[in-house]
Amino acid sequence: MIDAQYAAYLRDLVEQASLADPKRNVFGASEHQYRLNPVLSLQDVQMYQKKYNMKLPSEYVFFITQVGNGGAGPYSGLHPLDLNKPACENIGLPFVTSRLTRDQWTAKLLPICSEEDFRECPDDLYEQIEAEIYQGTYAISTPGGGYQIIALTNGEEQNRIFYLDTDWNYQGLPYDTGMTFLEWYENFFREVIAGNCVDSYGTRIIKTQEELIAAFGQTDDLERKNNILDSFIRFPAPTPQTIAFFRDLPEDTCAGHKLSLLLRYDTEVGLELFEHLLAANPEAAIANSMLVPKNNLPEYYNTLLHLLYHIEHGSEKKYRYLSLHDILLYRLSECPQLRAKDILMFLEKNSLTEDDIKTALYTLGLVPDKADAADTFAHFMKNGSYWVAYAALQAISQTQCRALVPVYRAMWERYHEDSCMASNLRIAFRTNGIRTPRV
Repeated sequence: MIDAQYAAYLRDLVEQASLADPKRNVFGASEHQYRLNPVLSLQDVQMYQKKYNMKLPSEYVFFITQVGNGGAGPYSGLHPLDLNKPACENIGLPFVTSRLTRDQWTAKLLPICSEEDFRECPDDLYEQIEAEIYQGTYAISTPGGGYQIIALTNGEEQNRIFYLDTDWNYQGLPYDTGMTFLEWYENFFREVIAGNCVDSYGTRIIKTQEELIAAFGQTDDLERKNNILDSFIRFPAPTPQTIAFFRDLPEDTCAGHKLSLLLRYDTEVGLELFEHLLAANPEAAIANSMLVPKNNLPEYYNTLLHLLYHIEHGSEKKYRYLSLHDILLYRLSECPQLRAKDILMFLEKNSLTEDDIKTALYTLGLVPDKADAADTFAHFMKNGSYWVAYAALQAISQTQCRALVPVYRAMWERYHEDSCMASNLRIAFRTNGIRTPRV
């Protein structure tokens, strides 16, 4: 029941969470410090909504008038309501709902995303589309990274929480947490008190380990199964029964999640599966290789290097804006065997993207014999795009290599007014014992 007693319960939850996280290790806790702002009067909030012809989520109104006007909450905390700041009208029915399809989302964003350069969309049309997306919603917080956390203000799903990617790309379909504002708020602090991981809070199912295992067996929907498996990451120490469940997961449909969970919680078995999947399902193995302990990487070096040269679709950005090439290069850079020749062979591939080249140059800058690749650095500094040239310069600028001095001088003539390039060129000159040329 939403009443004064429930408000007191929420305030107590915040205090308990503060005690459970004394070092403020939870993301955002160092900002909000588990403190709530003073409440507003219901009359002031009602007058505010009337003045600006807008509506706040009813559960949010309860919160800011009986619990606290913002402050402690998931991520960096809740936005307070500023009674002196105008609000946009949002009294229409929401476009964002649990029934929103990807086709509808794509059609809505088409005028914005049809061109790489967003400036192709007229400002008035861009603003109109944004207003239509935000209609019937209210932003209550942000997890960072260009996302907004919104609550629906109207319709049958009023108070439901969604995560919205404001970069407006087709793949960023609003994420439905399935929770109302108060459920979302309460469950967060219950998770903190229980010692569970709250990274990516709201995107994982809040159930016990036993309930998650049961739910997994009750659905045939692969997306639902994946979400259930992701939700086990909340727990710092799964039970022996849960570990056994991980081991029994089918590899044909759950290889990636099975590997991820076992590498986290049953590392020895996870490494055995990793070695098997490098041959049987290399994409799943690579995607989860970031969980392989660094001291174990050298034994897989030759296999990882072979995959770097031969993996299909290695340039596609699939895994949190990383490609398979990116992941392989990062992991190889942590192996003591890596030498310049290994990266130079990769750079000889014809199908590489600019991002591939930049990541490879960054990795090349980490090897102990990078000076032996002076000709390659020179090639990309002279012939690459601005950002490729910058990546090459940054990778080699702190290594003495007198053969590159003529290239640095030529770059200085071209880029001495560019602050990014100029700062790295000064480092390169200093590293090689040369004065920075006069302009």
